[in-house]
Amino acid sequence: MRVLVTGGAGYIGSHLVDALIKRGDEVLVFDNLSTGRIENVRHLLGLPAFHFINDSILNEALLERFIPSMDLIFHLAAAVGVRNILHDPLAAINTNVRGTEVVLGLAFKYWKRLVLASSSEIYGKASHVPFREDDDRVLGSTGVARWSYSMSKAIDEHFALAYAVKGLPISIVRYFNSYGPRLDERGYGSVVANFIRQALRGDPITVHGDGKQTRCFTYIEDTVAGTPGRRGEGGRRRGLQHRQHQRNEHPGAGEDHQAPRPVQIARAVQSLRGLLRRGVRGHAAPSAVGGQGQTPPRLHSPGGS
Repeated sequence: MRVLVTGGAGYIGSHLVDALIKRGDEVLVFDNLSTGRIENVRHLLGLPAFHFINDSILNEALLERFIPSMDLIFHLAAAVGVRNILHDPLAAINTNVRGTEVVLGLAFKYWKRLVLASSSEIYGKASHVPFREDDDRVLGSTGVARWSYSMSKAIDEHFALAYAVKGLPISIVRYFNSYGPRLDERGYGSVVANFIRQALRGDPITVHGDGKQTRCFTYIEDTVAGTPGRRGEGGRRRGLQHRQHQRNEHPGAGEDHQAPRPVQIARAVQSLRGLLRRGVRGHAAPSAVGGQGQTPPRLHSPGGS
């Protein structure tokens, strides 16, 4: 099978590419390396089954040269990370919305199955747990640029669903807090990457709020395994139903276990580095939407007071 992976040099994309190459596919990666890294796919360079183009998904003419020969498209390319969104919200919106419009339009023109990567950000500030894919969305003010990412991914989903109504075979997957090798150590949008980076430096570990909130985390192998199309057109993986046209899947959400709390994760990271013996402390930080976090308790060992 010939497969196009946009954003294939990114953290999730590169692991997906590894899995596709392993199953015997020929893979073309389209990535402008704005957030992806060539190091993530360097081990694949030179393989006959791997091809890489360093360009933007906004280059419609170049994309159209390759999409007609593809059997399947994974669209993961996007502007991601709160810091990136805040730094240049216009470019982020343009990449996420216009870029997806370009890829979907070409998939429709040449009738190619497409898997769209969305995000748990779709749910915004919704407090109803567990989430359902048809839940109402609760978002902050349009005056807060951070929410433009959630909105752009929602528009992407609306685009995909509209094409699905026309019969195009489409799947949507909403990724939840994936972690593992190649995770950006700068910690864009990743509490795990932030904790590890701070622990390795011996810095105080940043915990937002009181640290007692819960989050879903997914190891990268499970993220890839739960991606529709990973097993082929009609495959099933771990009970995920692969329908012909569209549906949303949520790798990392709805599992039958208690979700971890940031304070618990911070303590685990500390213990891995022996940092508890050095008295590393937690400290508050501004919340993701621009407010001030509450001061969390000092991080103690599990048996401490």
